[in-house]
Amino acid sequence: MERGNEAKLWRTACEGLSFTEADMKLAIRLLHSEHAPRRFSLIGVHRDQDGDVWDLEIVGWGLQWRDEALAYLPPTPHSKTVYCQGSTAETIVARYGHENDLLLAWIDPETPGQRS
Repeated sequence: MERGNEAKLWRTACEGLSFTEADMKLAIRLLHSEHAPRRFSLIGVHRDQDGDVWDLEIVGWGLQWRDEALAYLPPTPHSKTVYCQGSTAETIVARYGHENDLLLAWIDPETPGQRS
C-alpha cells in the first residue's frame, strides 16, 4: 500500500476490517514518522584556566517530542544520576548548563512538525 492510501488504511481499521501484514507495517512506519522523538546528546566542554577548550565528552542523552524534552545524565565520580525534563532540549541545557559548560548536539535531523 502506498503512502497516499493512508486515509483508506485508517478507515479500514476503524471499520473493524483486518489489516494485512503490509498494511500493519505501513501503519507502524506512519506512526513512527509522525510521533518519533528527535534524539540529542549533551556535550560537556572542558576548558583550561585560560578558557580554551581542551576536551569534549558526552555527558547525557535526550529525546525531544513536539512539546516536551527528556534527558538522562548518567552518574560520574562527581555527580549523581540526573533526569531532566523541559519544554525543549534548549530549556534543559539552560537549566542544567549554568554550573557546567554544556552544548546541545542534535543526532537526528529536524523533520516537519518537530521543534528544535
